[in-house]
Amino acid sequence: MSQTFAFGGRKMKQNLRIAILEDSTKLAESLRNAIRNSLVAYIQLFFSGEDLLKELASGRRFDIYILDYQLDRYHRKLWGDEVAEKILAFSPKAKIIGVSSASYEEIFTQIGAHFLVKASVNKNILRTIRELLSQKSGKK
Repeated sequence: MSQTFAFGGRKMKQNLRIAILEDSTKLAESLRNAIRNSLVAYIQLFFSGEDLLKELASGRRFDIYILDYQLDRYHRKLWGDEVAEKILAFSPKAKIIGVSSASYEEIFTQIGAHFLVKASVNKNILRTIRELLSQKSGKK
């Protein structure tokens, strides 16, 4: 089923699926709400990289992956960059946005992902999604 979402007054039809990997429930929900305020999309929240990878192993794919870098290492085994590399193994043309409160831009850009600092993620996420969707194929 096609969904309609708008950017800059233009409506577009697309089955847009977004995965958000963030270990903070509050931040994950805030990001989901920021996206939903401007476009219609299926957004699934994941609180561990392992859960997201299980979903991919079951055959599900997303159009955009938004991945926190520093996940709770005490309860989880993988951080965001490691999850990104595994996503790219499943889907080499995956569109990935890395987010973190610290500047880990180089880590994500080396694997072909975009990067946003958490302090500005709600402000800049829609612009970044628009940029990714405007690309015909492939990574950054």
